[in-house]
Amino acid sequence: MHLDFLGLDFLGLAYLVTGLVLAWDYLVPRLRFARVRQVIRERIRRAEARKLDNGKSETGKASNA
Repeated sequence: MHLDFLGLDFLGLAYLVTGLVLAWDYLVPRLRFARVRQVIRERIRRAEARKLDNGKSETGKASNA
């Protein structure tokens, strides 16, 4: 029996599959980590904006009183 897919024999297919799995294992954690870092940056930015808005609101209330 002769296995031939994309011009590759069994050993070539094994290397191809191994390369795909290694690439997947390399990329997916980095993509997830990048997304987590982005979410953290957005959360920090929103918290800082909230602090600034609260500071302006308190200052405005004090000057009106």
